Amino acid sequence: MQYQHVLALLNFPQLAFVGQAINLQDLDAITLLSAPQLTFIGGDLFLKNNIALMEVDFSALAYVGGDVSFQQSLFTSVSFPQLTFVGHDFIFVYDAALTFASAPQLTFVTRVFSLESTNIQSVDFAALTYVGGDSSAASSICQNSASFVIPSNIRSALAGHGALCQTLDANAACPAPSSC
Repeated sequence: MQYQHVLALLNFPQLAFVGQAINLQDLDAITLLSAPQLTFIGGDLFLKNNIALMEVDFSALAYVGGDVSFQQSLFTSVSFPQLTFVGHDFIFVYDAALTFASAPQLTFVTRVFSLESTNIQSVDFAALTYVGGDSSAASSICQNSASFVIPSNIRSALAGHGALCQTLDANAACPAPSSC
């Protein structure tokens, strides 16, 4: 008998605390992941290769002690309206359908900040004040973005990191490459 993935929804309406990590990989039928009351994850929030995942809800999440890493999913938008702290990396890569990413209260990422999903059109990280490691963004953010909000002090710090040089300017057109 051939194994089939049948799990389509993961809904945790009352979950408020995860001491370690949420690690979901290769769930090819899951379309929804919802934990609207979750405020704290002690370790990583890692979603990889969940090719049917269309919607995520972490609307109350404020703290992640490890990585926030989303890779190879089909959701079009992701929002962390309450997230203020990420203890390691904040990474979105190979999420081809992703057009909107937002964490407007996020102030602190201790290591890598990377948005390498190629169709992003709108980004809001207005409160971001510290990124401790390397940072990158797909050059398509500049080409597609109607709104790319990152504070000027972070833009300045990130501007020397390759492709990001051509992508950073809040609420305005991207700078010419020669101005980097």
